[in-house]
Amino acid sequence: EAREREGVMKYTQFEDRKRALVSRLMARSVCSTVLGIPHSEVTISRTKGNKPYLSTPHDTPTSPNFNFNISHDGDYVVLASESHCLCGVDVVAPGFRASRDSFSKEFTDVEWGMINSRKTDEEKDAVFSLLWSCKEAYTKARGDGLKFELARAEFSVIGGEDGEFDVTVPLALVVAVDGVPMKRWVFISTLLEGGYRVTIARGAISDIVDAHGGFTSTLKRPQATFTTVEWTNHLTSPSPPFTKLPIGYLVPQHLRHHYSTIGGKLPSPTFIPTSPHSGAPTPTYSPVTSRCLSFPRPSNGFMGSAGYSPRSKLLKEDEQEEFSDVDLVT
Repeated sequence: EAREREGVMKYTQFEDRKRALVSRLMARSVCSTVLGIPHSEVTISRTKGNKPYLSTPHDTPTSPNFNFNISHDGDYVVLASESHCLCGVDVVAPGFRASRDSFSKEFTDVEWGMINSRKTDEEKDAVFSLLWSCKEAYTKARGDGLKFELARAEFSVIGGEDGEFDVTVPLALVVAVDGVPMKRWVFISTLLEGGYRVTIARGAISDIVDAHGGFTSTLKRPQATFTTVEWTNHLTSPSPPFTKLPIGYLVPQHLRHHYSTIGGKLPSPTFIPTSPHSGAPTPTYSPVTSRCLSFPRPSNGFMGSAGYSPRSKLLKEDEQEEFSDVDLVT
């Protein structure tokens, strides 16, 4: 689409163009894979707060509130999607120390206490990145854009209320906004290769900030229709670990020959299972030798009869290989 091509080419730096291109390919790929929509029919729109969403008409009972979110920092582009909950994601590159003092007004006194209680700068940076990624994932899930005052949201680690928790292992967190616990939200945070912090937010559909209503209209199951048990089950469903796919998987079928002729590596057919919805290829898990997209391994298979596990994706950029085929956006 011309609009998406312009969105990629507006960046002057080649690295930024790569991230923009891959973000768009990732969004189309997850929509096509999860919902069985032909790649050429996937249309991505944005809310007033710039939250991307699938605007192509769709109706998949196992994913009534399908939505996704994208983040990038440093070497990674990350995408997370959910079938029922509101979804947000944020990735933070290591080495945030120089920026810490610049964000003094974005954290509560309790959060600064969590940060400053650590003995070394490295430990303080780790807690800072954890809390920052949670705040970003929360506002991105809601769709606030830059309007939300981040200090209104105070995060705490489940099981680590005394401030004693291991930042090197996957963590679950909760949030209070203006002092009120948000009981319909949970945050799953973990470290990626290279010390990157990534956090996925799952939250209440009723908390969407959507001035024009376009995103809200795509969601089929209102918050009021969930029982407490149902919602708790969705919030606490497993968050699978990340694994890798070749970037060639993101290339639309009708452009894969062109991608191959200019040196791109195509995914092996043995790595592409069949979607239960459409018979179209779906992501699987394979090692890569260059840039790669990662999906988490679902605990019950990629798609289950009762729905699907939340899936997240990331792109790792390899500096040894050029990725110049920006004309793949169609």
